[in-house]
Amino acid sequence: MVRVRLSSLSNNCLQFEVEGHAGHGKKGTDPVCAAISVLTLTFLNGLERELQAEIVGHFDDGECSVEITVIKEKSNDLNLLTKVFRYGFERLVREFPDCLVLENRN
Repeated sequence: MVRVRLSSLSNNCLQFEVEGHAGHGKKGTDPVCAAISVLTLTFLNGLERELQAEIVGHFDDGECSVEITVIKEKSNDLNLLTKVFRYGFERLVREFPDCLVLENRN
């Protein structure tokens, strides 16, 4: 099972973690893991490019643990994009409840 942890925005910063394997297919060909990777890469790369977010931590081999920070003027944008990203994971959870869990952190 994949665990995704996404905190609420606080002081222009949020925490994001992904760990585990969906178990919906063989490692390296699992479509649920692929969807999670695409969402994660789109989110992080988009924040970096569009909001000039500072992303500190690691993302490799199916695991991600990062802290994302933006300047105060872009915190509303970060909050909006995070809601969109969270929605993508919520949809995956509805489709594959045995493969993925989304945990909200405060």
